Amino acid sequence: MICPNCHDDLLATGETVEASEIGDDALFCSECGQKIIKVKEPEVKENSTVGSRIQNKKNKKQDSNKKTMIIAGVIVAIVIVVVTCFVCYFLFFRASDDSSTSSGEETTSEKKDTKIELEETSLTLKVGETEYIEANMDCKYTVKDETICEVDSFGTVKGLKAGKTTVKCEGENGTTVTCKITVEEIAKNNEISYDVVNEVKKIKELYNDTQEHINSYSVEKDNNMTFYKDNDNLKKVVVNSDSDWNYTREYFFEKNNIYFVFIYGNNEEYRYYFKDGIMIRYIDTVKNVYDYGNIFSYKWDRELNQEIEKLSTYSH
Repeated sequence: MICPNCHDDLLATGETVEASEIGDDALFCSECGQKIIKVKEPEVKENSTVGSRIQNKKNKKQDSNKKTMIIAGVIVAIVIVVVTCFVCYFLFFRASDDSSTSSGEETTSEKKDTKIELEETSLTLKVGETEYIEANMDCKYTVKDETICEVDSFGTVKGLKAGKTTVKCEGENGTTVTCKITVEEIAKNNEISYDVVNEVKKIKELYNDTQEHINSYSVEKDNNMTFYKDNDNLKKVVVNSDSDWNYTREYFFEKNNIYFVFIYGNNEEYRYYFKDGIMIRYIDTVKNVYDYGNIFSYKWDRELNQEIEKLSTYSH
């Protein structure tokens, strides 16, 4: 250390004598005896505020980098999920669609290979009668001559006038087959004449008499049939409804000959009047009356006649 007093004097005189140096621990200058006052040099301290700001910037930058990395990771994860879903769809769903398409094509091919078949390739019916065309698949029906018969979408054929024609049956697979139709005129036995009104009166009298004495007749049962007899004379047969015919039928006989039939069921009633085995009057469920000469023959009537013939064998 240099004595400040000596140093200032030397500068004032311009002398080149070197000022004496004193130790750092000296209290007085050895030359001039001046008391040495030690002045502490200010310590240079790092500005804490500036350092905090720098540190904060570093921390923020690090946080920003972390957020950027997190966002990038999320984006990458989303891309991976989307790509995975697309690959799964392509591998499974498209494969399933291709399989379904292939199956559908095979089914369509099988239908095309299936040949349309009819239960009967020809039908014969009377004017006013109905018959059915039965096929092994759904069909569209077309009549060649619509004046002879008509056919609905279910294959029901109705005779309109006597003659022959064909019905074209086109299957759902495009294949076709033809059914021959023959319609015959109704036989009317016009050479026989009846006084229908008086004959019906006689029939009603016989009916009332049978019903009045029904409890005096012997009774026999056979499955769904009940027979009423006066000695050995068949008077009445009741046939309960069954799976083939969902109606109850009551047949009335006189001297073992049918004269009246009453059919009922499903809120419907039908009445048939006979003379010498020939139907002379028919009354349908809405009370329409058809007398001999104007009675059309229907499939149901044929079944009725078949049952009458069957029952007649029990009377002998």
